[in-house]
Amino acid sequence: MQTRFPFQYGIASMTALPHLFVSVDMVVEGVAVRGLASEGLPPKWFTKNPDSPFELDLAEMLAVIQNASRIAENAAQVPVSFFGWWLALYEEQARWATLRAQPS
Repeated sequence: MQTRFPFQYGIASMTALPHLFVSVDMVVEGVAVRGLASEGLPPKWFTKNPDSPFELDLAEMLAVIQNASRIAENAAQVPVSFFGWWLALYEEQARWATLRAQPS
C-alpha cells in the first residue's frame, strides 16, 4: 500500500507498507459467519529496533501472526465460548513469544 506522501514517526519514515488481510469462518450459536479484518504493517511498529532492517521486522511480524493463527485454529477444534477461545489464544501466544524474546 502506498502512502500519499512520506510519513515520519518515531524512528521510521514510511512511503509504502504491506497490508495484511485475515478472514475467519466460524459457527456462532449454530450460524455460520465470516469475519474479515485488515491492518497495515508499518516499519518499526513491531520491534522498534533501529538497527534491524524492515525485511527482518516484517518476517518477525508475519511469524507472530502465523503462529497466532495456528493457535486460534487449534483452540477452536472443540466447541468453546468466545472468551475461552480468546483466553487460550492469548495465553499460548504469550508463552510462545516469551520463549522467543519477542512481542506476542
